[in-house]
Amino acid sequence: MQEVSALEMMFSSVLPVAFYTSGHPLDFERRNQGLEYAYPIKVGNNVWFGAGVQVMPGVTIRDNVVIGGGSLVVKDIPSNSIAFWKSLQGSKRNYRS
Repeated sequence: MQEVSALEMMFSSVLPVAFYTSGHPLDFERRNQGLEYAYPIKVGNNVWFGAGVQVMPGVTIRDNVVIGGGSLVVKDIPSNSIAFWKSLQGSKRNYRS
């Protein structure tokens, strides 16, 4: 498992894949003070990102995973999975037992 900077991943070449590691508090008083946070994104080996995928802070994507194009990844993805999100509804399937 490596953090995003290692880039031992495969990407679709049509649209960029975005990794967002920074965020802000939801509480407006703390946010107005300029407070921010940064959480690492960890990506395993043999991961394919479809076009336009966005990965949010603190997510871990394990080995042998395919992320469908246009997906917004906000939760950890287990090994040997195909993950995609359409019409605000999530779907995750483990293709190996």
